[in-house]
Amino acid sequence: GQYQLNRATQSLRMAALGAVAKDGSKLQTFAQEHAVKKDHELGARLTTDTKVTEDHLLSIRDVKDESGKIVQQDFAFNTKLVKYLVDQEGHLNNNMINEITRGSSLPKEEVQLAIALEVMKTRKMNISNKFKDRQVVLENGNLTVVQKNLDGSTTSFTAKIDGNQMVVDLQNVDSKGNLRRVTDNGIMKRNITQAVNKKAVAEYGFNENLYQKWSYHKFIDERGAFAQTIDNVEAMRGFEEYDRDLHAKQVKNQKTQFFETSQLRPLPTDLTKKG
Repeated sequence: GQYQLNRATQSLRMAALGAVAKDGSKLQTFAQEHAVKKDHELGARLTTDTKVTEDHLLSIRDVKDESGKIVQQDFAFNTKLVKYLVDQEGHLNNNMINEITRGSSLPKEEVQLAIALEVMKTRKMNISNKFKDRQVVLENGNLTVVQKNLDGSTTSFTAKIDGNQMVVDLQNVDSKGNLRRVTDNGIMKRNITQAVNKKAVAEYGFNENLYQKWSYHKFIDERGAFAQTIDNVEAMRGFEEYDRDLHAKQVKNQKTQFFETSQLRPLPTDLTKKG
């Protein structure tokens, strides 16, 4: 049927968004414009196998196949709301996240997934919104997702909030067995690639916004010491001391480093077998 948004829901949206935004008046004005535009866009795409659920903070669009299985999922936060989730140094706005998680009436797993995907977008860690199968588990605030993709690959990731950071561990294994694994805490990141029957190679780096903010770009030196602009504890969240050593060697030798993947915690490929 036709998807409509009444004035009461609009008012609720604007009030809630105004409460969590830094600039309530501007966001309320935007919220009204965005609510109408978004609902028209979503409504225009509705079909018999598409369902949109929402509250005043988040909209979720599920597309199902003939058997009733969800094969596409889209999330839509208010864009003014989303821009405050992460600052330029990769830190989370925990007050904003708490408002969303506590204030949303939608399933907690889907709310946490929507937040994680938005944070991952800021790090260019995007995953496909179309899939053969997607499994989502939320335990003690830790999110685990396993997704079977249309191209035959399997994507797995975990997202854990630690202080004002989100540590994301994302892995993709294609149909031939080639692996790519990215670990990112919003400040430091590691990109591991491993072709079938080849040694794994790791490349380290930092949040791109840090390079834009600071003219001094050598955030770690050849000895593994971080620059004064980098918090040691924050940079190492989700990493081990061997990562610091390999990062330092990369800086010294100006090339990627061989990596022993047996050091990594395995990511699940099927959550139905968990436990």
